[in-house]
Amino acid sequence: MGSEEEYRRHTRIREEVTISWRVEGAGRYGEGLVRDISVSGVLLEVSSESQLAKGTVFSLKAAAGQEDLVIPDKAKLVWSKAMKMEKGKYLCGLEFIEPSDSIVVKMTQHVENWLARMAEAANVNILDNYFRDRNRR
Repeated sequence: MGSEEEYRRHTRIREEVTISWRVEGAGRYGEGLVRDISVSGVLLEVSSESQLAKGTVFSLKAAAGQEDLVIPDKAKLVWSKAMKMEKGKYLCGLEFIEPSDSIVVKMTQHVENWLARMAEAANVNILDNYFRDRNRR
């Protein structure tokens, strides 16, 4: 059996951004913490009295002060699990529902920019270590 990474359609990047969520037709809502995001979905940490059912449709919106996060407004729950160390908190794997082309383009650019920043940071670290080691000789 292959690794979980083989099943990913799109690159996921780490985030720590607060968003507002609401379960369609259920009167359940709150704020959640985005743990990672890709063009196709998001890992969202939520507080809830009980675990949500697979297939539940969420409405999503960037929280106040987080408007620079471009995120589709609808997603469905693919999986969820209780967080062991945090009672009443769940990790939810959400798949975006038919995001618009403009949002997909913006999200793709966001992911590519994040990856470029990480690569640049890694290169700076590598060069810094190289020159530090060289100067010790």
